[in-house]
Formats: sequence, structure tokens, C-alpha cells
Amino acid sequence: MDRKDFLKSLGLASGCMLFCSGGLGAAMQEGVPNDQQRKFLERWITSLMNNLEAQFSTEQITALMEACGRDCLQSSSSYQMAESCGGQVEKVVEALAGDLGKENCYMKGNEIFMKLTGKCACPLVGPGPETLPDSYCICSDGFMKEFFSVAAQKPVEVETLQTFKRGGSCCEFIIRIQA
Repeated sequence: MDRKDFLKSLGLASGCMLFCSGGLGAAMQEGVPNDQQRKFLERWITSLMNNLEAQFSTEQITALMEACGRDCLQSSSSYQMAESCGGQVEKVVEALAGDLGKENCYMKGNEIFMKLTGKCACPLVGPGPETLPDSYCICSDGFMKEFFSVAAQKPVEVETLQTFKRGGSCCEFIIRIQA
């Protein structure tokens, strides 16, 4: 099975499980999930990630989770923020430093150092399970890659140093802008 067929079949299976199970579909129809629905979502996401790690290669999981992160950015207001930089990534680093603190977001040369403190910023699992399989946070890599490559108008590489969902005290990244 090639990558395109794999992602298509995974997307179809995931969509059926999410919406046909009644759990997430019901939670989404009602707005904010109640405690029972939230616990269901936490178990389901944890199970999904454990099953992905058990059944698929690291390369397949990375491709899928990075794509999810890129899609997440593209449907958020952060995308417009990145686009507005017009290639001057320093502008977005300054803006982020204003929100996160200069010690938590700064640039040295072609590297951006970013630290998110307090709690996981992912709206899907932030308040959810305390930890998740390591592969879940690859989604953040995709989000950061898309965000900073749009802002810099150049390809970037992301190194994740630690995340809350991997048991870290914060989410910490180094973003390297390619020449």
C-alpha cells in the first residue's frame, strides 16, 4: 500500500470511528463535552496513538501527524499571523516574545528558540490525558514547520526538545530556518 492509499484508508477508518461511535460526534454536536464524553475522548485518542505506534512505521506516523499539524495551523488565526510577516520572521518572533516572554521566544542567527509553559496548547488534548505516546506531539512539529516556513517564506526544520504530553515541564522547540 502506498502512502496516499494508507492515508486515505486511515482517514476513512478514523472518520468512521469518530463519528459513528457516537462519542465524539455527540460531544461535537452538544458543544463542550461533559466529563463522560471527555473521558471517552481521552481514552479514544490514547488508544488511537497506541495503535498507530503498534501498527505503522515511524515514517508513516511522522507523515500523518505532521500533516495533521499543518492542517491545524491552516485552519487557525495563527496562519494569517505567519503570512503577514512577508518573509520577515523576526516580526513574528517579536510578537510571540511579547506573549510568551523574551526568555521563552527568541532568535539567534537562523534558529528560533521557543518554550511554551503552563500547559499543553493543543485544544484537542491540552486539558486531556496527562501523557500520550510520543508520536502525538509530532503534530506540533508539523504545526511549527508550517507556521515558521510561512512566516520565513523558507523551509524550516523543527527539533522538539520536550513536551508536556511526553512528561516534560514545558513544550520546547528549536526551529532552524534553512538557507
